[in-house]
Amino acid sequence: MAARIDITGQVFGRLTAISFSRKPKGRKFSIVWLCRCECGGETTATVDLLRGGHVRSCGCYQREVAARANTEHGGHGTRLYRIWKNVVQRCTYPGFRDFHLYGGRGIKVCDRWRHSFAAFREDMGEPPTPKHSIDRIDNDGHYEPGNCRWATRREQNNNTRKNHFVTYAGETLTLSEWSRRTGIRAGLLHARITRPGWPAGRALSEPPNPKRQAAKLPARDPQKES
Repeated sequence: MAARIDITGQVFGRLTAISFSRKPKGRKFSIVWLCRCECGGETTATVDLLRGGHVRSCGCYQREVAARANTEHGGHGTRLYRIWKNVVQRCTYPGFRDFHLYGGRGIKVCDRWRHSFAAFREDMGEPPTPKHSIDRIDNDGHYEPGNCRWATRREQNNNTRKNHFVTYAGETLTLSEWSRRTGIRAGLLHARITRPGWPAGRALSEPPNPKRQAAKLPARDPQKES
């Protein structure tokens, strides 16, 4: 068993680590730390969440941000406000149902949006229709201006296919990451991976157009090879 990391007395945002304990996790246990917040409240979190900046208070900070946004800029109860609140929670609150898909894998909300609903509203505007919701253009990128748009469910489904994970040669990456690695469009990789008879090795290594690729190769010269 790996040695336990002692962070007693260390400060993470508003939290100070007090003591460690074991938290049930299926049939096993995970090590969590009891932390005392500046407001007097308490919470528990793992070392990774504390050091990664995902847990910085007992929850009081998020409540203050939401209250300030509601008081200063209105919007409380609107669809846009709910979208903003959902974005912040999925990236910062480990107890959120989908945290493992966002904050748990390193997706963050830029400081401008995380701390201000007004800034989020100014940058994004209102959704064009009730069918539009927020979508990250690069699914491996963060929630920030330039990487977010309003998109329909169909558009989002086309985009999330790039999040398809593929394992090859002992390495697991998303299709968008394999696309950057190989130079092959993510859409083409997705079509290949889901096509019967196409193993990952072939999908990731075969040029988009083998005949065209071959035509670009220099002609074989037996004299130069001798």
